[in-house]
Amino acid sequence: MARVSESGKFRHLSYDSLIRSNKAILAIACKGLKSFSIPISLLALRQEKIHITAYNVLEIKRQNLITKKIEKLK
Repeated sequence: MARVSESGKFRHLSYDSLIRSNKAILAIACKGLKSFSIPISLLALRQEKIHITAYNVLEIKRQNLITKKIEKLK
């Protein structure tokens, strides 16, 4: 189970999106580029008393950047 949040700041790190575990334990901060995002940091959320509004992940898709084919992951 994963959750996603919008842009924000954690300590001194600014991010465009955050992918986190359902429980606030770990998160991956991402930087948005033109058509995709790249991970920039792994965050240990349990060590901080922080509230991050996050939304349930409904589905995950991946795209081949060469062929542009989009595939839904199970």
